[in-house]
Amino acid sequence: MKSALKEADQAVNGPRQKSYGSPVDGFEKLAKMWSAFLGIQVSARQTAVMMVLLKVMRESHRHTWDNLVDMVGYAEIAGMCAQAEGPEPPSEVFYSKSVEEILKANDAGVTFAVPPKQEWR
Repeated sequence: MKSALKEADQAVNGPRQKSYGSPVDGFEKLAKMWSAFLGIQVSARQTAVMMVLLKVMRESHRHTWDNLVDMVGYAEIAGMCAQAEGPEPPSEVFYSKSVEEILKANDAGVTFAVPPKQEWR
C-alpha cells in the first residue's frame, strides 16, 4: 500500500537536499522573497503553511496523489521551520478568521491586509 507520509519524508529528507539544500533554508529564502513582494513580514513557517493551502485548493478541484504527498511534505517543512524559528504568539490576522469568514469577506471585497512593515506571525 502506498504511503503519502513515506513519500513526503523521502522528498523532504532525501537526496533532494543535495540539489536544493535544507528545506528550512529554502523556505527562509522564499519567505524573504514573499515578504519583499507583499510588503509585510512572512515567516518560513507561514510560507510552508501557505503551500499546504495551495495543495488543499488543488485537491478540492481534482484529486491527485501528488497533492496529498505535497500537503504532508509542506506540513513537515512547516514543522521544521517552526522548530527553527522558536515559539511565536498566534497572530490575529493569521489565525482569528475562519475560512468561511475569509471567503465571505473576500467575495465582498474586504481584505485582511497587514499594514506594511508590520510583522505577520
